[in-house]
Amino acid sequence: MKYGLWAALAALCVAGTAHAGAWPQAPGATQVIIGYEPAAAKHGWDANGQQVPLGNWREQSASVFVDHGVTPHLTVTARVTYKDYHTDFDRFSGLSSIELGGRWTVRRTDKAVFALGGSVESGKGRRSDFDVSTRQGTDTDLRAYYGENFRFHGIEAFADIQLARHLRQYDADQWRADVTYGLKPSPKWLLLGQVFAGRTDRRAWGRAEWANAQFSAVRDFGPLCVQMGWRRTLYGRNVPVVNALIVGLWRSF
Repeated sequence: MKYGLWAALAALCVAGTAHAGAWPQAPGATQVIIGYEPAAAKHGWDANGQQVPLGNWREQSASVFVDHGVTPHLTVTARVTYKDYHTDFDRFSGLSSIELGGRWTVRRTDKAVFALGGSVESGKGRRSDFDVSTRQGTDTDLRAYYGENFRFHGIEAFADIQLARHLRQYDADQWRADVTYGLKPSPKWLLLGQVFAGRTDRRAWGRAEWANAQFSAVRDFGPLCVQMGWRRTLYGRNVPVVNALIVGLWRSF
């Protein structure tokens, strides 16, 4: 698998939440990512940023994400997500959402790429960790991407930075920032460190804030790559302290 392709896949590491990396797919090339994420929380961050006991909070999420190159500048995406979750306030099991979108490569050099993109998501079970399921309307995600290849002490590495405005028709809109750093110590291994952070606009109940850290390793078996990792909420307000296992299968065509 070529290095640029590893980088293009790097941000696809949280089932149902993360987005494709800044790098475009080649025209006619397709990536399919199957993700599974069981998550649970026993504590939550309150409005003052203090941890407090939390009631029942469990979630399982499975998704299929498709990233397809149309032209050298245009890459289209699609995602289907299934969720099964239950908390003290909400419960849902079934097809969570369907998301369609794409990104346009504005500028690309041998080392860096800048792109703009967006997506529209609808479905009965879509939600964030801190709210109940949204049963009507649509979510719109507008996103800017920057990616850069470099070497870290002689090892191939890259950074992928994404800034987004997430618009929800009937819930608080969100600002999001996702940062991925990757190291490729050998042709068969990719190591990823990531931070997913954000905050909602203020509503009558206040606002939610979160910062999640994730670490994972990806093993290349040729056309198929296997990912294993762990995600945890480092800090937040009005959000659960989530621990989640990350499992992914990447397939190129």
